[in-house]
Amino acid sequence: VDDSITFKVEVEESVVFSHPSAVPQIRLGKADVTFEQKTPSVEVPPSTLQADLLSLLTEGRHSDVTIEAVYGEAAPVTFSAHTNILSQRSDVFAAAFSHEMRESATRTLTVTDVPPPALKALLHFLYTDDFDEVQKVLREEGSSGGSSSSSGAAASGGASSGAAEQSIAQLQAVLAAAHKYGVLRLLRWAEGQLCDKLSCEMACSLLSLAHVYGATELERNCLAFMKANMAQVVKRADFAALAPEALVKFHMHCAGVDPAEEEPGRKRKRDDE
Repeated sequence: VDDSITFKVEVEESVVFSHPSAVPQIRLGKADVTFEQKTPSVEVPPSTLQADLLSLLTEGRHSDVTIEAVYGEAAPVTFSAHTNILSQRSDVFAAAFSHEMRESATRTLTVTDVPPPALKALLHFLYTDDFDEVQKVLREEGSSGGSSSSSGAAASGGASSGAAEQSIAQLQAVLAAAHKYGVLRLLRWAEGQLCDKLSCEMACSLLSLAHVYGATELERNCLAFMKANMAQVVKRADFAALAPEALVKFHMHCAGVDPAEEEPGRKRKRDDE
């Protein structure tokens, strides 16, 4: 007895044709299946890393070192910071915390040569790497520091000039702080900001600043500005008070010689002699 079952299967070949319209379609046999491409509805939240790191500083969470700003007659200002972040961002801080120094033992770093607003701006930059955050700190500190004298300045008609001078002083302090702690990116930013604030009143002081802290681009801009406005600049008392090295650079620039290019040659000549 043959109890097997036989199945008969017919296979129909289907061809996938090109899409007839802009909407992707796949044609199979006699049935149309349409697949519409849609924009994914998944929303990726924005990064909070910068805000999270800054909150560690502003709220003092998990801090292991205190930065104390003692400057002039102002009341000391303290910041609760983190040695791992400061050490990673600044070799100067790393050296202070890694060697057998007072700072590594007491977990307190006292800064006496940086104004508190500039130190705060420096710390905010180390935690965020954001120049907008630096400007925000300087605006807030400037407005709080100058609020008591703003009415008097406005009455004398010098409110705007006073604000400009304060802004330049803040940037000078930031540049000096960045140089002290080896934060080159912040130093170059402050240098660029000061290049945009050149005037006959500030050219000599900014040239001196550039000479001390090695701000070569600021130095070039100061020398060019002073040469273009020589009649006004040389009459000022601060021009006569320039350091001899700065005066030499000014005369070299007026003679068409770039001090930045010639200085290494002069040093090599002295070494040969």
